[in-house]
Amino acid sequence: MENDVDVHDGHLNTDETQGCYVFLPPSHENEQNLRPSKRRKHSRSVRPSEPSQKEHFVPLLQGVETSDHVQNRSQIFESCWAEHEELLEDLIQETNIKTVNEVIDFVDGIDNTTCNGKIPAGLIVVGSNGAVYSSLTKPLTARLKDEKQAVVVNLAAGQAPVLKSALKEIIQQAVSVVLSDEDDAELSRTRKGPRLLNYDLQRLYDFVQSHSIPKVVVSFQNSEAFDGSLLADLIDVLNSWFDRIPFVLLFGIATSIELFQEKLPRAAIRHLHGMKFEAAQTGETLEKMFKAAASNGEYRPMWLGAGISNLLLQRQRNHAQNVEDFVRAFKYAHMTHFYANPLSTLLGNRDLASSLHKEHFEAVRNLPSFRSFVEDLLDKKELQVVRNMLDDDQYLRSEILKNLEYGQASIRDMLVALDVASKIQTFTSPNSTIPWSELYTIAMSGDLAKSPLIKGMLMPVKKLPSDAMCALLNDLDNFEIIGLSSIRDKLKHLITRTSSDATITTPLRSEHDTQHETLRTTVVAQKVELSKQKSALSSQDSAYSTLVDRVHVALRDFFDEALINPQDLFLHEVFIYDAKSPYRDVFTPKPRAAVERALSSPWDYLGDDCRGEDGDGPSSSTAQQPAVAVLYQLYLESGSSINIADLWSAFLTIMRGEEDGDEDEDEDRERSIL
Repeated sequence: MENDVDVHDGHLNTDETQGCYVFLPPSHENEQNLRPSKRRKHSRSVRPSEPSQKEHFVPLLQGVETSDHVQNRSQIFESCWAEHEELLEDLIQETNIKTVNEVIDFVDGIDNTTCNGKIPAGLIVVGSNGAVYSSLTKPLTARLKDEKQAVVVNLAAGQAPVLKSALKEIIQQAVSVVLSDEDDAELSRTRKGPRLLNYDLQRLYDFVQSHSIPKVVVSFQNSEAFDGSLLADLIDVLNSWFDRIPFVLLFGIATSIELFQEKLPRAAIRHLHGMKFEAAQTGETLEKMFKAAASNGEYRPMWLGAGISNLLLQRQRNHAQNVEDFVRAFKYAHMTHFYANPLSTLLGNRDLASSLHKEHFEAVRNLPSFRSFVEDLLDKKELQVVRNMLDDDQYLRSEILKNLEYGQASIRDMLVALDVASKIQTFTSPNSTIPWSELYTIAMSGDLAKSPLIKGMLMPVKKLPSDAMCALLNDLDNFEIIGLSSIRDKLKHLITRTSSDATITTPLRSEHDTQHETLRTTVVAQKVELSKQKSALSSQDSAYSTLVDRVHVALRDFFDEALINPQDLFLHEVFIYDAKSPYRDVFTPKPRAAVERALSSPWDYLGDDCRGEDGDGPSSSTAQQPAVAVLYQLYLESGSSINIADLWSAFLTIMRGEEDGDEDEDEDRERSIL
């Protein structure tokens, strides 16, 4: 080894067969000489930074969009999302408020005499989505802390692998709610007697006594993740201190009470006085939130299309994420629409429509809905209207405002029809109702009007008795359906007149009801044939059947008019967002594909730094690419077995280039590459 190393000059002899380098650290004197001199610090007055007026949205239409339109898009998004956010937050609180109130009443009403010396335990069944329990503990902890009823300790399985760690975490979290680390240390120093260990519950007892803590609530998130023996030992230890420390246990259970009970030994179960609580399921909460966010509102200028709505719902259901993730995804979809669509400025201040640029009109003329709209006009032989829309920007502006208002009104009418369909399902098929979100996605795709769902929904209406029909018409009174109000009045008059007849004790039924059908048996050629036969109707049932047929016709006409295909509306790209690619890229990223593309095609990310001399395409010289990209390409070109020495020689040859330099320069460059 001495022959390969020149100690005086500190360099290595260049030899292709050399197996390693010898590193010689510099002496202290050389280190002081090589150390760069410190820069002098110049004092300067720091001015207070003024708030940045830069907008988060950027000008579109190749940069010709004015700041007024950019600011208008940003303001529309802020105002639109403010309504959504307030509504969704209220729904989340309303969903959890019932369970939170029940748990707080349970904690507040605990008495040692009623528990018979057992530790009170709340068993909260949250279902398969463990995030529901965390959404419950946040308001629960806040309310108990504000009302000073208890100190809450949230314990996760990762924080308590063994008994000592669990006790230490319980003591630390309980004490940190009131005391800081310095105060806790001061309390330990002033205590008389031997020094306590950090997992000794005597420390928690001293804290409870000195601060008059009424209760200590220990919350176990995802109780199935805890080891059964650990829970049994912890319950045994807490029970031994229960006469001095008022413990309350809360268990988040994802499976069932029976399975959780089988996990614990009988000795641990005998120490618990349990009460069961049912948390709202994620599916019900998601359905309410989606309906509230997608339905009509006071300020709702745009809606999500069928594709992005299906993607949101499927991701939420399949991956069992909490509702906060759904809110963030919903907000990102709205933000993307207003950020990337220059025509979304039409959804806000209509006065800005008079200041649209030529590029705005050209963007409108390039929309697929504009092409379909013009083709319909050509089919109607309205050639002059088509010519004006293609050549006259002022005429196109008026058509934009008119059709934009018409399109938004059509979407609102369609959503009203979905609410009517949901109301009808509660009377005709309460046990097998179609979710509102599914109706929404089918309607936004334009398939609901022609689907058999509406026909199958209206057929049972003919079979409703008079009392159910009257209740249905009363619920539909809030919706403006032509003809239903007069039918409802006539039905009430018929029911009032029938109730005075003592011989009629049952509700009226139409001729479509199965009770008016009888089976008739006939024998033909020694074969038995069954046939249905209508029985005779009374005058009251006959009059009721006429009203039922009118209700069916009125509802059918209403759905035929309201359920349109949104894709047929002119300018539907402005008030309906249905792009799935941005959502997939953000919420379901593919890092492996992105890294492989960056390594194989670095010029896509580095621009002109990796291009050739002409700047038109990728660089022909591989040495101009980053070193890691060169190494990755050599790795791809090699086979399954890689010779590291050959790989290094090829890599070094490429990075050196074709220029001939001195050996010392080559060695320095080789060290810099390493």
